[in-house]
Amino acid sequence: MASSAKSERKSRRLNASDPAVRESFEQFFYRGFEHATHNRLIQTLWEWDTPNRRLRTRVPYEDQMIWGRYTGERFDAGVAVNVKLRELQSAAFGFKVPPELAPYAAKGQVCEFLALFVIQGHSLPGILDFWKEVFAELRAEGFTHALATTATKILPLYRRIGAMVIDEAVIQGEARHFLLFDLSRTTSSAIQESRRQDAPELSPASNQAPPATGREEALP
Repeated sequence: MASSAKSERKSRRLNASDPAVRESFEQFFYRGFEHATHNRLIQTLWEWDTPNRRLRTRVPYEDQMIWGRYTGERFDAGVAVNVKLRELQSAAFGFKVPPELAPYAAKGQVCEFLALFVIQGHSLPGILDFWKEVFAELRAEGFTHALATTATKILPLYRRIGAMVIDEAVIQGEARHFLLFDLSRTTSSAIQESRRQDAPELSPASNQAPPATGREEALP
């Protein structure tokens, strides 16, 4: 049964310009973070439409690529990526594109992970598969580096898939880590190596913002 379910899992690049796709994505995004509404940083980072149970980033959709992870037709997880960098979500925490990345950013080769959220299927191997597929698509699009932010709780997961901490900040008593992914080091072989380590199920408590898995957070 497990192998059958795995064979049905696929990642899909979604059409961010389609209003119906946006609405569905925002509803799943809200579900992924609805248990983190107590987090003041999360509350101010994104745009919450609580009456309609929708959540979106402040980066315009025309500057994003979004993906969904599916088991059959069931939506399990989503990722949103800022591919234009006309504005940086990480700037809300005081971070900016490192000077050494400026030449790559000028050529459109740097992107920023805006959010990762998981609705179903919280196992670490499944999440690593999703990352692997998104990393591969970003490399195919010509990206060489990706930026992201995360809370301390989720930092070990990102280190396992190649993230380097390049800056840190404490805001309203909460630590935020500014991450850099060298996409040449996020190949399937590198992620496969991380899967050979212990891969426990990620409980809902493990999901909290900036990257999260489980019922709450994912990547801010």
